[in-house]
Amino acid sequence: MIKINGKEYNDLEIDFNMVCELNAMGVDVFKYNKSPLSALRAYFAICAGLDEQTAGEEIEAHILGGGDISELSGAFVKHLTESGFFKAMTAKAEMAAQKRSKAKADADEAKAE
Repeated sequence: MIKINGKEYNDLEIDFNMVCELNAMGVDVFKYNKSPLSALRAYFAICAGLDEQTAGEEIEAHILGGGDISELSGAFVKHLTESGFFKAMTAKAEMAAQKRSKAKADADEAKAE
């Protein structure tokens, strides 16, 4: 549960459809740390059923009223790290990076010979 401005919202699981929705809002969950506030606003917009502008206004009013975004941030990070879809995609990306590194190392070794 996420509480913003005295209202409670369900914090939603980050699955394939959520990732697509976040991408449509300009958020790359694999690089969310590059624009964390945009990621949190988009995540909250989806959870609250709001557009991004209204979600941002709600978050801003919450902060100006003395609240913070630690609960929202915690829910986002929790669901991101627990997401089976995110874990699978991250593992595939890491395997692809390892293959590229090995191929480059093999090519470099072949050039050296």
